[in-house]
Amino acid sequence: MLNLFPIQFLAPFAYAILRVCVGFLFISLASRRIKSRNPSIRFFTNVSVYTAILELILGGFFIAGAYTQISALVAIALSILHILAPKKFGHTGAPSRIFFVLLLFVSLSIFITGAGVFAFDLPI
Repeated sequence: MLNLFPIQFLAPFAYAILRVCVGFLFISLASRRIKSRNPSIRFFTNVSVYTAILELILGGFFIAGAYTQISALVAIALSILHILAPKKFGHTGAPSRIFFVLLLFVSLSIFITGAGVFAFDLPI
């Protein structure tokens, strides 16, 4: 069937929109994780803090478009960990498993298609 809107030259913009959206989602996850941490536990002895730092770095890489496909692999692994072990990696403000399933598939799409336009890296 023919495409009703044949504007395939805009596809790289769609990849860039997905990439930036995932970046902001990871930054939002990191800020939620830091806000909901237990203040009685020391800051750098908690697994949640290291995960928040990783999520902040991933969000920055996604927004900047640097190391996007490598970041997508790490995002896929984090999403799978959140789906399979929500008690270990979750926190009080954590989204549901459905959120991480969607994040898994968007990260998989970014891994396959690349960063899109306005990115620093080239596809591998």
